[in-house]
Amino acid sequence: VAITLSRAAVLLLYTRIFFAQTHFVLLARILQFLNGGWGVSFLFVYIFQCWPISDVWTISHRFTRHCVDSGTTLWCAIAVSSVVIDGAILALPWPYVFRLRLPRREKCGVVVIFMLGALVLGAAIGKTWTFFNVGNLIEKDHQITYNESSLMYWSIPETCLAVVCACLPTLRGLFSNFS
Repeated sequence: VAITLSRAAVLLLYTRIFFAQTHFVLLARILQFLNGGWGVSFLFVYIFQCWPISDVWTISHRFTRHCVDSGTTLWCAIAVSSVVIDGAILALPWPYVFRLRLPRREKCGVVVIFMLGALVLGAAIGKTWTFFNVGNLIEKDHQITYNESSLMYWSIPETCLAVVCACLPTLRGLFSNFS
């Protein structure tokens, strides 16, 4: 939910900056729709992976669990689709940024601000790599709780970086002496 909302904030920021470009607004809305669908679909997959839902956190030795196998395949689908959406969001403003009529120094500053979103993409790629590795570890030794902890090392910074990148234009006042 957090990464979906931070992506939505970035896309809303983009549409506010490039509001006069009709093609851009259309592409941003399509990405917004894809991002929202991505977030809702994977949220429901996680919530309803077992029926009843309490089978996710209860261990029943006498009864069979009614759960969908949400292991490596689901994690990799989430991670790879996340990288694709992040890459599309990062690439969306580039043609419009290079068309701006600004002095070279200011244009470089705008490019640097938008390129900080690559940190989020880097964290998403790191998370994807970790998902593949953790999935293989879990299939070998079945220690889910222990092995899943490394996923948080990438998921939490990805979300935090996305929020910071969404807020970067508001930080312009702090760096007004440098630009």
